[in-house]
Amino acid sequence: MAMDPRRFFDDVWRLTLNIAIYSSETFVPLRDKSHWPPYEGPIIHPDEERLRGRGRPQVNRFRNEMAMMDEWLEGQPSQKQSCSLCSRHEHNKRKCSKMGEP
Repeated sequence: MAMDPRRFFDDVWRLTLNIAIYSSETFVPLRDKSHWPPYEGPIIHPDEERLRGRGRPQVNRFRNEMAMMDEWLEGQPSQKQSCSLCSRHEHNKRKCSKMGEP
């Protein structure tokens, strides 16, 4: 479409702006926790009922026709693969003894 992709991104995502921020004299990186000012705001505790339990979470699956077809196919006997050169079921084309033959 011959459009400049940079016009879709805000200036905060540009590398030149980030370099300017970190190289300025007003930027002071955070130090060790002992240098932080004391916090005087509210202490927020998580709701105990909404915390996740231990282990892998259980998945609720919504079954549709496609899932049922997959389950049906798993129960069907599989077809044996055969060699494309000699049509035998014991091996495949890579290990066929007739590989070099015309």
